[in-house]
Amino acid sequence: MKFKLILICLFIFMACRKDKNPIGPIEDSSFGIYLLKDKNIKIDQMTNTNINELELENTPWLNSSDIEFYDLSSHYIYLNKSNNEFFTTGKNISWDRQPFIVYANNTRCYIGCFHSSYSSLSINTPYIDELYLQMLPTDILAILYGNTTNDKRNNENVIYD
Repeated sequence: MKFKLILICLFIFMACRKDKNPIGPIEDSSFGIYLLKDKNIKIDQMTNTNINELELENTPWLNSSDIEFYDLSSHYIYLNKSNNEFFTTGKNISWDRQPFIVYANNTRCYIGCFHSSYSSLSINTPYIDELYLQMLPTDILAILYGNTTNDKRNNENVIYD
């Protein structure tokens, strides 16, 4: 009898946590990183920009189908393919402070950028770093914390997707 009660409680607990799992697989079309249509804009030109007024590419640079697991404690994105595929010439990624938009739960969550550690410029937004990326296994992307008091990566739409 105790065993059945424990199994029932465990089943109910797992069912309740399914949609609110802070560390786990990403659901289809629930997460994406979009590039701006205008590739000439740099992140430092966007200090007072309304995130919802930015014109984005039609398709995400990275979407939920590319992701096996998003670890929200470290903001490491475990990919189901090599991260090199996202930085090919055809993807038009510039390491010179090119902005991107993180999208989750049908909401534009925050602005980040691609950055090179070879640059002496400080970044005040979350960012994907060229040199740091080279130190990770090839199936991982990391969105790093910018020099700011508010960690925008912890957006409730990303966390509770």
